Amino acid sequence: TPQGYLWNRYPSGMDNTTRGRGATNAILWVDAIAQQGLSALYIARMAEALNMKEESAEWRGRYNRIKETVNTYYWDEEDGFYYDIDSVTLKPVKVMTPASYWPMLAEMCSPDQARRMLRHALDENVFGGERPWPTLARTDPDYIEALPDGHYWRGGVWPPTTYMATKALQKYGFHDEANSLAHRSLLHSLRTYREVEPATL
Repeated sequence: TPQGYLWNRYPSGMDNTTRGRGATNAILWVDAIAQQGLSALYIARMAEALNMKEESAEWRGRYNRIKETVNTYYWDEEDGFYYDIDSVTLKPVKVMTPASYWPMLAEMCSPDQARRMLRHALDENVFGGERPWPTLARTDPDYIEALPDGHYWRGGVWPPTTYMATKALQKYGFHDEANSLAHRSLLHSLRTYREVEPATL
């Protein structure tokens, strides 16, 4: 669709995700479209480095169109957050997950948007605290405290999403905040390894 990449509400591979909760139609995932934008941006930069001006301009144009789509349809000004959207109504499906940091990693945020996204990252009731980057915001009614047995996409912590969100903060110069969250994430991994039997991550 012009607004993004269509996914079912509960695609296989994300067994118990609550993304899409309450939507009556399939949803358009914010991370899927942001990843396509990021790819276009990097192809444009590679073409530029190779002095391929036409190709660079073409891919930069694709990136700019995707960026505009993301900021037009996926950004919620009231909450200061990117959400998945309903594929028919194009309204936000308000389930907060780290997936919403993909537009930030893809350099699609304005400085003000980035600061607002940072606030959610640092808020101990959302994604911050001693165990940063849970797969679902702690404010969500379906959030389950992950220890001792996980809970996948309802409060568990995953290295790939943690890494992505950390790099997203760094893209906007929030190095101290990103380093603090990364340090706490590593400490949590160490605690998990030492305290869970059998020792595991």
